[in-house]
Amino acid sequence: MFKILRMIVVENFQWRSQTARLAIFELQKTVRGAVLGWFWLFVKPLIYIGTFWFVLELGLRADRFVSDNVPFLLWLACGLIPWFYMSSMLGGGSDVYRRYAYLINRVNFPSSVIPSFFSLSHFIVFAITLVAMIVVMLMCGFPLTIYALQLPFIAVAMFVFFIFFSLMTSPLSAI
Repeated sequence: MFKILRMIVVENFQWRSQTARLAIFELQKTVRGAVLGWFWLFVKPLIYIGTFWFVLELGLRADRFVSDNVPFLLWLACGLIPWFYMSSMLGGGSDVYRRYAYLINRVNFPSSVIPSFFSLSHFIVFAITLVAMIVVMLMCGFPLTIYALQLPFIAVAMFVFFIFFSLMTSPLSAI
């Protein structure tokens, strides 16, 4: 088991520049047909957050369950931004081998790199929206606490987890 894990880490390290280029290409492919281009990657989560906020706070009056000193919109965004990354990896991460079958058919391209660039492309969007959320919270007067030191570790742990999740579930999906 450790031999396979070592092989996966070595392959990802050796193909790191190609992984980064493929992640950027994946993002370009995602926004290719969008009118707003790259901006669409960040407008889409804002539309979802705005829709949830409208339905939950104004329609169902769910804001009464949140602490009085935290705006419901910020509280909602803090939960939804990580969920957007998780849901895209749970849905698309288990299907990467079928989605990128043309890369698997190449003889010299390692299959363990495919989940890495797929996860990296979604992680880039997650990291930028996470930083934007932190900036908005600072602008609203909420200072960073000691718990903010956990964010980089948790983000990296999510990234690594979803790479291995994709490595385990993609072959099952292909079968």
